[in-house]
Amino acid sequence: MLSDYYKVDQASPSGLVSVRTGKPVGTLSRMGYWIVQTRSIGSKRAHRVIWELTNGPIPHGMQIDHIDRNPSNNTLSNLRLVTAAENTWNTGSHYDSKTGVKCVTHHQNGYRIQVKRGNAYMRTTRPTLEEAIAVRDLMLEGLYV
Repeated sequence: MLSDYYKVDQASPSGLVSVRTGKPVGTLSRMGYWIVQTRSIGSKRAHRVIWELTNGPIPHGMQIDHIDRNPSNNTLSNLRLVTAAENTWNTGSHYDSKTGVKCVTHHQNGYRIQVKRGNAYMRTTRPTLEEAIAVRDLMLEGLYV
């Protein structure tokens, strides 16, 4: 059981300390995630351990998302339970984006918005980037038809 090995401690860099020693635990991976490991449990990402110790088991098909997109920030207020699709959405714009805004591209008549809802794409164009972002947000919330 996780609580036999780890205790949540936000003062620790990983967010966890050893129950036995009270010292911070974890190794920072190349991807920026804190990893903890025991012989009986194996290797686990610290943010998942923190979530389970605080909120119970992670339901099947759900993931723990870092709200600020910083994988080493395991403060409880920065973690949330999401679906895989929601976790994928919490990423920045594409590396070659000219606008720097997700789902919005520069177009000859202004800014084009393209959002996938289910199996269909919703597309429209707006003259300014600000309007395009506002419409994109409405599309994502399902309020724009």
